[in-house]
Amino acid sequence: MTNKLKPCPFCGGNDLCPDYEDKGSSDEYASWINCGNCGTDGPVSKWENSYEKAESAAIQAWNQRANNDGKNSD
Repeated sequence: MTNKLKPCPFCGGNDLCPDYEDKGSSDEYASWINCGNCGTDGPVSKWENSYEKAESAAIQAWNQRANNDGKNSD
């Protein structure tokens, strides 16, 4: 899997950055992609004990797109 982000599906912008939140003592990390151009946040991905895995899952979720037939496409 690549960590390259696709442009924002709403504005086409490329001012994208992964963001995250840790839950302190629970060792759970939440990560999502934010578009700095239009403010859209992507789906939140949660992972225990690994910020890197949470970020990787958030990138994969952000890059997933739907085709015109309604089926998901990478």
